[in-house]
Order: sequence, then structure tokens, then C-alpha cells
Amino acid sequence: MGEQEVLHHSMTSPFRSSRDITKHLCLHCLAMVSRLFRALLLSVFLSLSVLNVPTNSTTLTGQNVCATRVSSKNSRTSTLQQQSTVRSSTFCWYVWKFFSCTVTRVKYFIAYRATYYTSYSNIRLCCFGYTAVGHQCQPVCSPTCKNGGTCARPWHCHCTSGWTGSSCTIPC
Repeated sequence: MGEQEVLHHSMTSPFRSSRDITKHLCLHCLAMVSRLFRALLLSVFLSLSVLNVPTNSTTLTGQNVCATRVSSKNSRTSTLQQQSTVRSSTFCWYVWKFFSCTVTRVKYFIAYRATYYTSYSNIRLCCFGYTAVGHQCQPVCSPTCKNGGTCARPWHCHCTSGWTGSSCTIPC
């Protein structure tokens, strides 16, 4: 009575040995590393190519800077030790109990709990139609303004005298 055993409960844990647990934890770690690597690649891809944002997007200043809230879904697996009371019958020398005594044991097992949560972060990006040049967001004109014209707002050139058209290529 009062004997304690550490074992893996077959109903809660599918693992039969500590080697199975180690293998599962290694696979879980690989999955976490894979998710982190994908998130890192996505953030680099977004910041460098798609949205034309400098690597440190918190340094954008001035007009035409938009704040965007980004969410990411994460999971955290925790282990906890649980106990169960197991009653069994065993042989004993008591005649009045018909040679059968009840033994109560407390057995411990490891259980796993996955907790899912969403984390949010705010990032500063250039608004649509603008691209980061240094720490400022400049308008994008495509095709680029020619003959001394300047890009005044997205897809709109301000032409010098003597030129007109969407990209300042038509003489007046």
C-alpha cells in the first residue's frame, strides 16, 4: 500500500517507452522550428520584396505610412504528471476474505496538453501605391516619369514644362 510507480497511461499517452516520448518531442521540436523558419522567411519576403519595406519597418516615418496588425497562430505543448488510483486483488492468507485482499496503488502517468493561442503585432508599412526609400515612403509611378518629371502621387507624374502624358513622354 502506498507504492508509487511512474508509468505511461495507455489511455492518455500513446507512448510505450521513454524512447517514444523522446522521438515525439524531437518531432514536435522540428515542427516548431519549421513554423519559426516559415514565419521568418515570410517576414523577410514581405519586408524586402512584396511590400518594399525596409528590414526594420519601425523606422518608417512621415506621410503615407500605414500601420497593420498582423496575427499569427501558435501552439504550445505542455507536459503534466497525473495520477490514478488502481485497485486490484491479490492473494493473501485471510480465510474470512476468501484468500483475496484488495491492494490500492497510486500510479503516475505523463499527459500532454496542447494550448493554441493567437499573437498579434503591429508593423508599419508603406501604404498601397508607395514604396520605401530609406526611411520615407515615396509614390510609385509605373512606367517611371521621363524628361525631368517627378512622381507626385501613385501612378501620376508631375511633368516639367513642355511635356505631358502619364509618364511625361508626349511633347506639348
